[in-house]
Amino acid sequence: MQSCGSGGGKNVVLWTVLACIPLVNIVSIIYIVGATNSRLEAKIDRLLKELDKE
Repeated sequence: MQSCGSGGGKNVVLWTVLACIPLVNIVSIIYIVGATNSRLEAKIDRLLKELDKE
C-alpha cells in the first residue's frame, strides 16, 4: 500500500473511501488537519527550545 507523505503512514485507499462518504469526509478532513497541525506545533516547540538553549 502507498502512504501519504513521507512520515504520514496513512493508507491512501482507506482515506479515499472515507472521503467519498458524506459527513465522514468532513470528520476525516478535520482529523487530518488537526494531526498535521499537531505535528507542526511539536516541531516548532522543539526548534524554539533549541533556540532558547543558545
